[in-house]
Amino acid sequence: RRWLWARMGRASLAQALEHLDEIARLSETIPRGTTPEQMATKYQEGAWRIDDAALRALAAVHTKADVDAVTLALRAVYVPWLENTSQRFQEVTRARGRLSANTPKAPPKTFGVGTVFVDGLRYDVAERLRTLLSSLVTGWRCS
Repeated sequence: RRWLWARMGRASLAQALEHLDEIARLSETIPRGTTPEQMATKYQEGAWRIDDAALRALAAVHTKADVDAVTLALRAVYVPWLENTSQRFQEVTRARGRLSANTPKAPPKTFGVGTVFVDGLRYDVAERLRTLLSSLVTGWRCS
C-alpha cells in the first residue's frame, strides 16, 4: 500500500485488503448482551467498525473483477458475522418481548442547534459523519 503503484491508484485490491483484514480481526466475536440495549452498547463501542470496514473495502475497488473479489471475501467473513449478530439480536429481543423498555425523550429545542437523525442500522455511517462534521465545524458537539 506504500508502493508507487498504490500512490498511482493502481493497487486497489491492496487497499481493500487493509479493510478486509480489519473485518477478519473484528468479526471473531459478535456483540454480546442479554438485552437489545446491551447489544446496542457493544455495537456502539466498536462493532460498528466492521460495517464501516466493509463499506471501505468495497469503495477501494472499481473494476468488476476487483469488486467481485472483494464481494467474495466479504461473503466468506463478513456475512457470517452479520447473520450471527442478527440472530443473537433477534434472540434477546424475542426473550424480552419488545425492543426497548424506555422510549427516549425528544431533545429540547434550542436556537442555533440542529439535530441530525441517522438510522441505527447504519451507525457506521453516522460515526463517519460525526467525525467529518467534528473536523469541519468549530464547536460541533455530537452525542
